[in-house]
Amino acid sequence: KATRMMGDWTGSRDARGRPHGRGTLRLSKRARFEGRMVRGERSGLGTLFVDEASSDEEDGAAEGCESSLRVRWRDDEPCGRGVFSEPGGGTVHGTWSGGVLQGS
Repeated sequence: KATRMMGDWTGSRDARGRPHGRGTLRLSKRARFEGRMVRGERSGLGTLFVDEASSDEEDGAAEGCESSLRVRWRDDEPCGRGVFSEPGGGTVHGTWSGGVLQGS
């Protein structure tokens, strides 16, 4: 799982140094998670943002080119009802289970 590799976490940590509480996890130059972490795993309501316009080698996001997934997380995976928003403004409302959008 991506968070076990620990990207760059801005927020509180537990006694073992793992991300714990609200904060931001930079997963790569293109992706970040904003929300709650529990003992180093995404848990509870949070949003995953991905810059669709650049690669991991480029710096900075182009304005308006970011997709997002706002959903509850369990065991470090999207779980339950959520909304995926595309850079062009389209949205997909659905249910995620085991990290996968159901019924797509």
